[in-house]
Amino acid sequence: MVKLFKGNVKELSKNEIASIFLLKILTTYDDTVTAKKYIVNDLVTNFEDLIQDDPEKHVERLYCGIFDHTNKTLFRPEIIEIFSISQENSSSQKDDDVR
Repeated sequence: MVKLFKGNVKELSKNEIASIFLLKILTTYDDTVTAKKYIVNDLVTNFEDLIQDDPEKHVERLYCGIFDHTNKTLFRPEIIEIFSISQENSSSQKDDDVR
């Protein structure tokens, strides 16, 4: 499924729900090589364009959320709760810092 994001990350990151979905994948998906190849590389390559063309701050929230997805100034309480629940129930083999 992550492979389907290649080439679409730029548009997805500008949408409120899709950017939260991308963040969810980046913070929980164990295959960091695939995530880097199909999502992170697009985010890094298009960083300047994305930030400049982000009037609703969805992209900014996505970038900041990669490092702190529990930030109350960036995310509504219900979004933070969703991230918290999934982290508690994670079957991930990797440490959060690695992911």
